[in-house]
Amino acid sequence: LIYSFNNSRKRFYRAAEIEPSKGYLIKSSEEKKIPLQGVEKEDIGLDLAQGMNLIGFPFDETINASDFGLTILGDPNASLYTFNQTWLVYNPIGGISGHSLKNLNPGSAYWVRKR
Repeated sequence: LIYSFNNSRKRFYRAAEIEPSKGYLIKSSEEKKIPLQGVEKEDIGLDLAQGMNLIGFPFDETINASDFGLTILGDPNASLYTFNQTWLVYNPIGGISGHSLKNLNPGSAYWVRKR
């Protein structure tokens, strides 16, 4: 099962198709590879609502979490979260405990809190 998040309604829904720059949660009882086909898009915009947003990382190269918030989102206070066996967080106003997420990687999804 593949789910995405409706940023304006703040709820999950079952995804019928995969769209660029959106993040997805995949529920599976076993580890597996999911082949995707499509045309690469050159200009991928991130449409972020106030509050929490689930996005797909839209770049081919790893980017430092602090650079992503400031340069890409234009919001130096944006918090970033991801889950990989445990929650990783980048929270620029969260002190020492706010930086377990160091880099954003291609092929990953992230929660972005837009203030």
